[in-house]
Amino acid sequence: MESNLPYLSNKERLNVYQLLTDGCHHLWSKGKIQAGKLTPILQQLITLAHKDPYFSAHLVSYVIALDNNDLKVATVYANALSPADGLPFSPGSKYKKPNLRYVSDAAVQLLPPPLIERILELIRLKFGVKDILNEASHNPKHLSNAIFKYIRYREINTQMMRGIKKAGLGNIMKNIYRSVHAVPTDQSAAILRWQQKGKKIKFEDSAFGFEGLSDLEIAEKIRRDKLSVLSTIGALPKISPPVAVALLEQATGNQAVILRKVFEDAGVLQDPEVKKLYQEKILTAKTALDRVENISKEASEAVKQVLKEARSEKRKESTAGLGKIFVHLDTSGSMENAIEVAKKAGAILAEAVNNPKDNFRWGTFSDRHELLPIPSEFVEDAFKAILFGRQCDGGTDAYQLYPTARESEADIDVFISDGAHNTGELEAKIKKYHEQNPDKPKPKVMLWVKVSGMENADTIKEAYESNGIPVAVIEPKALTSSALVGQTIRQAIMGPMQIISEIMDTELLHLPDWYATI
Repeated sequence: MESNLPYLSNKERLNVYQLLTDGCHHLWSKGKIQAGKLTPILQQLITLAHKDPYFSAHLVSYVIALDNNDLKVATVYANALSPADGLPFSPGSKYKKPNLRYVSDAAVQLLPPPLIERILELIRLKFGVKDILNEASHNPKHLSNAIFKYIRYREINTQMMRGIKKAGLGNIMKNIYRSVHAVPTDQSAAILRWQQKGKKIKFEDSAFGFEGLSDLEIAEKIRRDKLSVLSTIGALPKISPPVAVALLEQATGNQAVILRKVFEDAGVLQDPEVKKLYQEKILTAKTALDRVENISKEASEAVKQVLKEARSEKRKESTAGLGKIFVHLDTSGSMENAIEVAKKAGAILAEAVNNPKDNFRWGTFSDRHELLPIPSEFVEDAFKAILFGRQCDGGTDAYQLYPTARESEADIDVFISDGAHNTGELEAKIKKYHEQNPDKPKPKVMLWVKVSGMENADTIKEAYESNGIPVAVIEPKALTSSALVGQTIRQAIMGPMQIISEIMDTELLHLPDWYATI
């Protein structure tokens, strides 16, 4: 009886699209919930779940595979409050609504403990949603039960619990127990080194004990016992090349990036084997890679270069197949903001393209235009050097670089602009160009990096769309210090309707086969 549940048109579903293109939302900062940022997003997602429960369930299944932890937590919780709860449509009716809340329960089983802890924070958060939820905390019991099962499954599979402890997540796991009022088994308490009231828990022995061991013996112990890198570092008498190799073998890419200073201070990155393994490891990093500017302020130039190359390679991998990009930089009057954005976003956009020397071009426009030189290096400072001292003046003719972009065979036009155009009919200019040059294909998409200016307008956007060219809009903040740059660009360039179709085509998550046995 699907027709008995509400659903939205694709046009209405586009309201959620901006959440996907905004990059990291920073709903938690330094471990603390940012209610001012979080509540509006929860209200939007819960409203979506009530007006379109089918789309909400598919959205959870889609987001769970992304790198956006904020959206994972928010969508899982919002969908858990869906009206598609499996109950009768009306009291006594034989017709029942489908149960789509279970998708959130299935998603919970795929999350690491820190994200489970965040979901539990949402359960305690007080908020309301107009015409849907009163101002209060909202605890969907099935979600708490799913988290309870999450705990019990890891208690049965003790290696998973040991892995949580070795990863330094023992205290977070204790908080999860407390939040759902679960009592740990004696074995789990021993693993977590958690004394219980009225019991004498014998803790499992510490995995350390490096006294009297040689460097090679310490390295072998780290490998054999699969010791947590973060927990082990502090117990080591020193970090030698053999020990560093063993640590890097156990480390995640993110951990390798974060621990850069430890390895550099120990001098082990000068060892060829350690340096090679370090480079390989950080290529697998995701969220930590884009914190490179903050993490490596004091790093040596050699290590900085390794980190920047790794970040660039990761972005290229996640945006493979984009084709050629042409950046139109608005330098008309009062557009200093656009120049400042371009200094940062230019390098990031170039990094997202395979072989940017061939596939990246850019220029400035006002009531005239200038084709800018290709940077010798695709790093922020090289873009700053080219844009240094440039002034903004003149009118705004967004067509100035359009023919140049077509001559360069650009697949994507990127506008860094406030969106205004005040020199003739832009829609007519684009149309006339293609009538006169039928062999020149239109760009596949226009990506608008929307910056503030004197005339925030949709003129450029509307002109492209009127000529059948899809437009995606992203905020500059999505292209600065974001762990999700590649994903953000890809989603923006795919276009809203294609994203909506991809979400609805995503197979709904399934509960694991053990779920009903616990």
